[in-house]
Amino acid sequence: MRVRFGPFEADLRSGELSRDGRKVPLQDKPFHILALLADRPGELVTRDELRQRLWPADTFVDFEHGLNTAVKKLRQGLDDSAEDPRYVETLARRGYRFIAPVTAPDAEAPGPAVAPPPRARRFGVPWAAPVLAAVLGAAIVGIVLVRDRTGPATGAAEAPSLVVLPFANLGGSPQDDYLADGLSEVLITELAKVPGLLVISRNTAFLYRGRPADVRRMGSDLHVTHVLEGSVQRADGQLRVSAQLIDAKSGYHLWAEKYDRPARDIFALQDDISDNVGGALRLSLRPAGATRPAAPPTTNLEAYDAYLRGRFHFQKLYNTASAEGAGEAEAAIAQLERAVALDAGFALGHAALGEAYASSFFLLEARKEWEEKAWVSIERALSLDPGLAQAYAARGSLAWTLANGFPHERAAADFRRALALDPSLVDARWRLGRLYMHVGLLEKALAELTAAQRLGPDELRALNRIGMVYLFQQRYESALAAFDKLPEQSLDDERLAPLTYLGRYDEARRVAEACLRKNPQDASAASGYAVLLARTGDFARAEEYIARTLRNDRGLSHFHHAEYHVASAYALMGRKAEAVEWLGRAAAHGMPCYPLYRDDPHLAALKGDPAFEAFMAKLNEQWEHYRAAL
Repeated sequence: MRVRFGPFEADLRSGELSRDGRKVPLQDKPFHILALLADRPGELVTRDELRQRLWPADTFVDFEHGLNTAVKKLRQGLDDSAEDPRYVETLARRGYRFIAPVTAPDAEAPGPAVAPPPRARRFGVPWAAPVLAAVLGAAIVGIVLVRDRTGPATGAAEAPSLVVLPFANLGGSPQDDYLADGLSEVLITELAKVPGLLVISRNTAFLYRGRPADVRRMGSDLHVTHVLEGSVQRADGQLRVSAQLIDAKSGYHLWAEKYDRPARDIFALQDDISDNVGGALRLSLRPAGATRPAAPPTTNLEAYDAYLRGRFHFQKLYNTASAEGAGEAEAAIAQLERAVALDAGFALGHAALGEAYASSFFLLEARKEWEEKAWVSIERALSLDPGLAQAYAARGSLAWTLANGFPHERAAADFRRALALDPSLVDARWRLGRLYMHVGLLEKALAELTAAQRLGPDELRALNRIGMVYLFQQRYESALAAFDKLPEQSLDDERLAPLTYLGRYDEARRVAEACLRKNPQDASAASGYAVLLARTGDFARAEEYIARTLRNDRGLSHFHHAEYHVASAYALMGRKAEAVEWLGRAAAHGMPCYPLYRDDPHLAALKGDPAFEAFMAKLNEQWEHYRAAL
């Protein structure tokens, strides 16, 4: 259906707006608001109705901010103004009204204000992964969202949820793994944006790579209703893709299709998928009314290929030892730099490059060059696409570093903005939880980290921080249980602290010595060992390991944990002045965790000390501010 008003024409089926025949760029939310208003010209559409239709209650979005921003963007697209409106009139505190005459050209029959998800837009370069992801995503949305959220419930239907398994690479060349991974990752990202659809995170989904697909067991383990699996094969200019959507409870296939076409025929393939899926589902499903997946982020084939290769290496960064991680970081940065060199307007590529620089700066080496390039890349991404959730998450992560003074409120605002745009963005959610943990908002931290783990039950970074929150709450058995769930290759010195607090000294000693054999420069393990030695009365060796810790300070942002351990060791040795000094450093360098400092039994000897009490009074004041502000 098309509607016309003034010089504008809106295609409600494809989601496109044009003015005098020329396309006007308009994002999904503003367009859907336009569709709702234009369907009822002259009538009030209330803010509450807009909330119910476009901002479901479980999407964790700041509705007021989101609606105001979307209406502002709609007015910009229509060259309209709130003060002197020609199209969209504001009724203060009530809603909006479309005040221009609306006609349906070509005598088209009236249709729904918000049409079913349209076919993906065509772009000038036929490239497989982004286009197929958009098309398959539209198909899956129609299947999984099996009941209209705005209609009456007919029973206790389970909320739809989905895991996208890593697509198998059947091409025979391991060098094409990145293509299969890229298609899977794009599907996860795009489907996660659909309101009301819970999508399991990439990190969890990819743990099932190469395993036999016991769909019903997988559905039970991950608490999902549907599983999407598939394969990709590329050879001699041909692209063969298969995809199957399976009911996780019954094991029945709900939809399956194979596509075997020349890559140059990607547009015809796109149309066939949309038509075939729509025809197959029309008999059994009601329209979902879900937003369409985003269009491909670049039209440059080589740029997207380089982006996929870069993301492939970046995902390995968190799961490798430091030396291997450095190699993966360099490979990721090289490919992502190539991607944005090939397409300077590739916003997602700039965001990914910024994230790669920022993660390398935080985890591997505090190179000023990496930090500066990260800022440039992230700000470039946001200038190209102000609605890019990944860019806000990357900016928050980069800001929240020692070099930038750990601006907790500023970083939290970026993480929350990212989650408003994409509630299923696990990276933003666990990082927000990590920030809350460091400033002492332990219950809020646990809520965010638990939500991140729900999206990714095997999300190791969230699970690690859940263990740390328990540690900060003096729940040592729970902390140890959480750390014990981490795979062996991901364990460093996490178990050392709870074992020490629990008095299991022999086990703690073995953990510390194993960590230091693996990485003699591990400042966290050395400082944790100093605490163990101080607690067991070996003050001389504790001093040695404090000195070893300080020699290995490489300026990394997470060194505040080692500083806290140093303070704890000094407190256990009765050296109060040094203990208070190092507590001050840990707090100033990113970890002003008042509840931990207040309740940690290792610091009990400091209570009553004037310097410690003065320090704690200031820390408490700061904590109360964070409780109110964050």
